[in-house]
Amino acid sequence: MKKKIMRGILALIMVCAVVFTAANATNVSAASEDTPTAKYTNWAFNDDFTKVTIDGKVYNNCVVLTRSGTELSVVNLWASYLTNPYSQLDMTPDEFAFGSDAGSLQNELGSLMTGSESKYPYGFELIAINWIPWQETEYKDKFIEKFKMFYDPYHKDVFKSEDVMISYLEDKSNNGLALGILKEKLTKEQAAEKYDLLKMKVTIQENEILKTSDEYLAVSGGGKPWFGNELSFDNISDIKAKMASNAKVSTKTTVVLHLNDPTMSVTKGSETKLVTLEAAPVAPNGTTLVPIRAITEAFGSKVDWLGETKEVVITKGNTTIKLKIGSKTAYVNGQAVQMLEEAQTINSKTAVPLRFVSENMGYKVEWEGSTQKITMTEQR
Repeated sequence: MKKKIMRGILALIMVCAVVFTAANATNVSAASEDTPTAKYTNWAFNDDFTKVTIDGKVYNNCVVLTRSGTELSVVNLWASYLTNPYSQLDMTPDEFAFGSDAGSLQNELGSLMTGSESKYPYGFELIAINWIPWQETEYKDKFIEKFKMFYDPYHKDVFKSEDVMISYLEDKSNNGLALGILKEKLTKEQAAEKYDLLKMKVTIQENEILKTSDEYLAVSGGGKPWFGNELSFDNISDIKAKMASNAKVSTKTTVVLHLNDPTMSVTKGSETKLVTLEAAPVAPNGTTLVPIRAITEAFGSKVDWLGETKEVVITKGNTTIKLKIGSKTAYVNGQAVQMLEEAQTINSKTAVPLRFVSENMGYKVEWEGSTQKITMTEQR
């Protein structure tokens, strides 16, 4: 229902745009150029889409399964944020994941729950979150409370008492059978036969089944808002198999560091591991220096130490960088280049200017001042 409303809103916007074009084509052209592109373009879901890794950080997802009539629907809540750059204008991934403002994960889940309970059993019915009965999830009490709040206006004609309602809801074997049991007055066995969840068709929006940012960028024109069409599958097994086998997860590497913190996270695709560095990144003169071996090796580079000349040689593919301890002159494929800070020894470990080395090796470097976070992403 929410997706249909959204499509209606988008359609209305398009109509307004056409009218506006007739009045002032120049202004419309300028406005179209203001369509934002996604800020976060390095993400991947795991095989069952219950987790998503964004710039090296893992977040829990909510994949919501509901029934409406004789059809099921899957909603991937993180997809609405990752494939809609407008959402990213208002909140960071942390704010989407852990906040409660409009448009956040918790708010969107609450809206689905409210829509489910207010139309129960005649509208759609919540069945599972992250592929397990909602009664077994951390959201059980929240959902029950919503039903209790609206017992009087919505449910007193269906259930004899609030206690009877709660007892019915807590029995997960009733999931998906409300229409048959409560409206059509079938026995549970009859309802289970008529509304067999394993045989129902399942729909999902096309943007919600994209597994990686690479897929999204390919279909969205480089990170523009993109929702696609509604897809239909014969049953739950089919859609889960499709999600698990969807385009191969990118093996692009992302490294995340924090200034003065020796912990480094290394993400390849949807897998992240933590590494403790022998020395923390520091910026004594404003240029970030990092222990070079662990970081460059995380990206598959080779590091050699030439003790006699106190030189470090970093090699990856066709690129070779040579640095000398105490010197601001580096050599990139034999060409002399000046650095802002010399390579040096810190706590007996070789530390080099992070941005200079990373960017010359083809890595994208981003700095977040508020958290002193450094994110390096392999570009390919």
